[in-house]
Amino acid sequence: MKIFRIPYGPLSSNMYVISVGDDTFIVDPSVSVARVEGVVPDLDTCSVRAVFATHCHHDHICFAEEWRANLPQVPFYMSPRDFDLLEDTVGNCSALIDGDVVYENIFVAAEGTVTIGQTEITVITTPGHTKGSVCYLFKACGESALFTGDTVFAGSVGRTDFTGGSYEELSESVKTIKQLERDLPIYPGHGPASTIGEEIKSNPYFA
Repeated sequence: MKIFRIPYGPLSSNMYVISVGDDTFIVDPSVSVARVEGVVPDLDTCSVRAVFATHCHHDHICFAEEWRANLPQVPFYMSPRDFDLLEDTVGNCSALIDGDVVYENIFVAAEGTVTIGQTEITVITTPGHTKGSVCYLFKACGESALFTGDTVFAGSVGRTDFTGGSYEELSESVKTIKQLERDLPIYPGHGPASTIGEEIKSNPYFA
C-alpha cells in the first residue's frame, strides 16, 4: 500500500491518494485533478476505483465535482448523516472560505465494509466534528491505515463548534479509535501522520 499525502488550500487540508497494486483510491478530494497528477508519480486516473469523503466540509471536498466529472463511473462515498450539508453553505463552511458553494449530491452512503480488488475498506462512524464524520480503515496486502479526517489529528482533535458538532460525541468517537491496534498508522485531515499508540502517549484528548 502506497499512500501519498497532498496538503493544499488555505487550511492545508490533506488529500490522500492510496495505491494498491493496479487500484487507486482517493480520500477527501480537496485538490484538483491536474495538481494531483503533477504530484503523484505515474498516476492514471483511470485506475481510481473509489473516492471517499471523511465529512462534508468545503476544505475537504472542494474538488469533488471536478473529480466526478473526470470519473463519472466511480462511486463517491460519504456518510448520509452529512448529506444535508451539501446545500448548506454555512454548514459546509464554504461561506467562510470561498463564498457560498452548493454541491450536487454525487455521494452515496458510506456504511459498513466494502471490498474493492485487494482492498477492504471499513467505515468507522465517528461523529463529533460533524454529524456524519467517519474514519476509513483500509486493509490490503497485510497492511492497514486509518484515515481520520478532522476527528483526530496528531496531538489534537477536530473542532466541535461548527454545524452538527458535539464535544460529547467527539469524545466517544475518540474512545472508539483508542481501542484500535496501537501500531495502526493514522492519516488525519490536517497535519502529519501518527499512530494510535503515539496518540495514546501524547494526545491529551486520548487521556
